[in-house]
Amino acid sequence: MISIDNAVQLVMKLDSVTEEPHFETRSFRAGKKIFATLNEKNKEMVLKFTELEQEIFLNYNPDIFRAVNGYWGKKGWTIMDLSRVDENAFQDAVKAAYQIVNR
Repeated sequence: MISIDNAVQLVMKLDSVTEEPHFETRSFRAGKKIFATLNEKNKEMVLKFTELEQEIFLNYNPDIFRAVNGYWGKKGWTIMDLSRVDENAFQDAVKAAYQIVNR
């Protein structure tokens, strides 16, 4: 389990990350590109993956990772359950999403 505060601290340690509001969530960006959003109410983080990375994380643990419903999920956007993820898997997932927009 990763707390909301710990999740934010770990994400903000990445180079040049900024946090901005995004509808009812908090977004994390590299440059102007969103790679993650945080839904505090649901204790979930949505991450931008490639379709291949999404498949890898979904297969790793479908109790922790699931595709966003609809169009965005087909484009790689993936929900991570913060109440179930351990710190190592959290960091791997966040770094993968960050690298997509920070290439």
